[in-house]
Amino acid sequence: MSLLAVNTAGDSQNSKSPQAPAMAEGGMESTAKASEPAVKVKVSGGMQKWAKLRKETKERAAVNQQQAALLAASALESTDPESYVKTLRFPSVQTYSSLKKKLASCDSEWMLGFLEEDGLGILFESLERLSQRGFSSFADAFVQLECVGCVKSVMNSKTGLDFIVQRRECSRKLATALDTTNTMVKMQVFELLSALCVYSAEGYGCAVDALEHHKATKDKRHRFCLITDEFRKAETVQYKTTVLGFINCVIISTDGLEDRVRIRNEFIGLELLELLRKLRRDEYADPDLEVQLRVFEEQRDSDEVQLITPEGVNLNSSVDVFYAIHRQVCEGPQAVSFLAILQHLLRLDKKDPTSNVIWEILEKLVHRATLLEHETEADRMLKTGLRKLDKGVEKVMAERHAGGDNSAAAGNGQKASIASSMGNTATSESDASGSDPSPSSPSPTHTPTPSPPPPAPVEDDVSSSSTPLSSEGEGEGPPPPPPPPPSGGGPPPPP
Repeated sequence: MSLLAVNTAGDSQNSKSPQAPAMAEGGMESTAKASEPAVKVKVSGGMQKWAKLRKETKERAAVNQQQAALLAASALESTDPESYVKTLRFPSVQTYSSLKKKLASCDSEWMLGFLEEDGLGILFESLERLSQRGFSSFADAFVQLECVGCVKSVMNSKTGLDFIVQRRECSRKLATALDTTNTMVKMQVFELLSALCVYSAEGYGCAVDALEHHKATKDKRHRFCLITDEFRKAETVQYKTTVLGFINCVIISTDGLEDRVRIRNEFIGLELLELLRKLRRDEYADPDLEVQLRVFEEQRDSDEVQLITPEGVNLNSSVDVFYAIHRQVCEGPQAVSFLAILQHLLRLDKKDPTSNVIWEILEKLVHRATLLEHETEADRMLKTGLRKLDKGVEKVMAERHAGGDNSAAAGNGQKASIASSMGNTATSESDASGSDPSPSSPSPTHTPTPSPPPPAPVEDDVSSSSTPLSSEGEGEGPPPPPPPPPSGGGPPPPP
């Protein structure tokens, strides 16, 4: 009862003296006001610096835009290539837009003058710089797209295409624009590379060389992995269609059945068939994409029909080729060498970057070995091949060591293992060819010492190999298991 009275009294007191809460609030306000000026001073100082910085940035951007506008206006008045090239030093949407219109309507003489003034080189430099910088706004993305549009206008003319084909550094710089995150820019670049492929054999060489250069600069293992990665990550049907169209251009523009099958098999080895099957399952209702899918499949079927031998061996199937060779040598003395070669190849780890070098060199050596006419050429070919293989392995190991991928001890152990395998393989092939190993032949336990190059060695490019890469076609079923390795685990001694 007393507690209720106290509460009631308190309420009545508060209602009778309304100034009490006002005084409390006034006290809080005065306390906040007392501490507010110090905070305001700190905030206002930082805001003033930030506002000043933003103002200076805007002023510089405005000056650059004014200079670009003045130069663009003067270029439109003078209409000479040199003036247009000067405007490219101040990249802007207005600069690229006016240049693109001029390039689309100019004659071959004006175009040649623009190219001789290094206008295309400046465009490529700007495109590379914009791609590396990325974009933080729609305006930046639009500037980058307009720059690619200028390059496209150059390549729409025969004069511009001939100029690019004669200078491979141009296509290499063009491929660097694929590092951007702007999908529209990458679509334009793939379209331009496709135009190079179908323009001429030299243009095709420039496009493939650009991919090779991109692979080397970005430390990729395969030259076409950039394309398949873009195809895999593409978020729009239009971009998928453009990338697949470029793949078809690369394959169809390759001269020669075996080289064309090899190029296609490189894409298949990067899981292209699985990506195409996924597209079929997703059922994209896009007519352009359907056309590109049909072109790929029809061209593949046409080539594979021509690879069936009279004996029924499919030269594009690793299983068919393996058993065809096995039937040829299984009951002869070559069976020992055949088994030793397979056992050496079984030791290669496909995840190791060094294995790429070994496979490429071995392919060249085998191709050249099938062209030998005299036994005296065997030793020279082996020495040359082993020397190249050793240099390739050393280069890969040096790159891995510089990149810190593994320790020096692990690298030396891997190199010693590869050198041992190289020596055993060389001895086996030398004995199988019927020639006695010379005293200067490298031993199986150490890396061969480089010797002076032989007179006029024949260089074979990987793409010119007569043996296509194997790929498993659809509907072939799982391949039979390979012959079991020896019980000891290591390769047998050479015959």
